[in-house]
Amino acid sequence: MAVTTECTLEVPLAPLRAALTAVTPHSEPTKTGDDVSEMSRVRLTAAKAELLVVACNESGTAALAAVPIESDSRAERFAADDGVFSVDITPGAARLLLRDFKAGGPGVEADQDMVKVAFTDTRITVADASGLLRDSFGLEVSQNTLQFSPDYPDVTEILGTALARAGEAQAAKPLVTQGRLWALFRHAAVAYGRPLRVEGTGGADARGFIVMCGSAFIGSVSSRHNDDDSLAKAQAERRAHLERLGLQPALAVL
Repeated sequence: MAVTTECTLEVPLAPLRAALTAVTPHSEPTKTGDDVSEMSRVRLTAAKAELLVVACNESGTAALAAVPIESDSRAERFAADDGVFSVDITPGAARLLLRDFKAGGPGVEADQDMVKVAFTDTRITVADASGLLRDSFGLEVSQNTLQFSPDYPDVTEILGTALARAGEAQAAKPLVTQGRLWALFRHAAVAYGRPLRVEGTGGADARGFIVMCGSAFIGSVSSRHNDDDSLAKAQAERRAHLERLGLQPALAVL
């Protein structure tokens, strides 16, 4: 972790909204009571030239989206005793920012809408920096951050490893996952207006997939292991499709 105790960035609103829209669904829903998942958070990391927005869940998806940094309060980025600066917020806080900060009115270019994002160890404040936000001149929203979790998965490292292994020679493999998990990635497709690109990662025995949406978003989804029961069921379902499509004769009924 960095020794930085506060950080103020100026970023364009449209990419920030796209990042929050695409990534937040991958966080665990916030629960009530004592059983609160460690993954019920969205992490914002001020890296060298980009604000990274990441989230992941216990069911097997992870997501990262990048927002360009236009100005940065850190006079010396990544000096010998410094580094990246990260804060964690709840999924609800991320959605409130999306609710409060809308795009500007007619005639306003997307890259003209700017907001300042100020981090401390305990609070995050987002403020209108351009005066172009419709009905939001001077708007400022401040919220408490979550206690930073050093045990939270390193999503950047996870996705970096998966992407590096995507180029390895591999046989075609099936993606076996719950429909609701795969549906999480549609938010990225909508936010960025781009198709999803899915690639297997690792060798033929690996079960992971990476999901890319343009140059700003990358995610991953795990594929369930085929044990003996599920493999037999999958083979039976595959045969049913082959028979239906006339590609294989029906088995004789004994």
